[in-house]
Amino acid sequence: MNKINYNEIMALGFKEKPMQDEVYERQNGYPWVWITKKLTKKIYLEWEKETKVCKIIRLKSKKTGDIANSKVLTLDQVKEVIEFFCGRNDFMGERSLINENGHYFYVDLTKSDCSSFGA
Repeated sequence: MNKINYNEIMALGFKEKPMQDEVYERQNGYPWVWITKKLTKKIYLEWEKETKVCKIIRLKSKKTGDIANSKVLTLDQVKEVIEFFCGRNDFMGERSLINENGHYFYVDLTKSDCSSFGA
């Protein structure tokens, strides 16, 4: 498995969302926390605390939450995906300019967690 430590994930701008699950907390001795980084409306990264595995997830439908597919990533791959969607240290207000093979395009950061990359 491609294990990634908590501090490495959080340094990339992932966010924690505490979830209420008494059964999980009773079984594990600590509350369940959903740790993610939203990239677009249908694509996000998810890191699992127990396994230390990060997956990129694409939803079929945002309304239903059905997963179209997912893939386990290494730390380097996570960084590449974030850089692809968010750019690197070149934020301009609510938009970020990304250079992809000589072509520049903007990513709307108001719909993602990209503004926290590199924080």
